[in-house]
Amino acid sequence: MKEGAVTLGLSRQDFIGMNMVIHFCLLSTIDSFASMGIMQTQRAQQDGNASGKIKSGMKQP
Repeated sequence: MKEGAVTLGLSRQDFIGMNMVIHFCLLSTIDSFASMGIMQTQRAQQDGNASGKIKSGMKQP
């Protein structure tokens, strides 16, 4: 039981570290793409998809 807890703790720390690395990479890529205006088009597409999902959901009884 103790060994399992130790491995779980290590895996959690590794998972948190990976999340921080992924977030850092995402932020750096977003900053580089934002200057080209790509983020604006992606936001517009996401808004359109969200409204479409809400409308289709309301149609269903």
